[in-house]
Amino acid sequence: MFGQSKLTGAWRFWLALAICLASGCGPKLPANEKTYPVHGKVGMAGGAALPKGVVVYFHPPVGATCAGAVGPDGTYRASLYRGQEGLPVGEYKVRIAAGEPEGQATVYSGDLARIKEKYRKSETSGLTLTVKPEDNTFDINLE
Repeated sequence: MFGQSKLTGAWRFWLALAICLASGCGPKLPANEKTYPVHGKVGMAGGAALPKGVVVYFHPPVGATCAGAVGPDGTYRASLYRGQEGLPVGEYKVRIAAGEPEGQATVYSGDLARIKEKYRKSETSGLTLTVKPEDNTFDINLE
């Protein structure tokens, strides 16, 4: 139909995430706020590393969302601003966005299909992070 978008919800998510990563987390955090390294590894049930995905951080006090792409070995580094790693001190709710964009859908295959739905929403994941003024390692083990 004319005027209807052909983008699926999954593709819209990946597009929004790409824009977020390209432009930083948004205007709600001051551009000069000091950040501290946040990195870790995402492991799945059975001990295997999550080979693809994104760790998404939500900072409730200001409503900002930030992310860190998961590499093939399961490791990630959070990034707040373009070219600046780390996050400001504070409390964050965390979720995992797993999958690979392919065309207009997110394709789940192999181990990615076994990630529980609860980890895909910050409200249900049970994952929280307190960023301290130091190097922060945050390993995530998915059940």
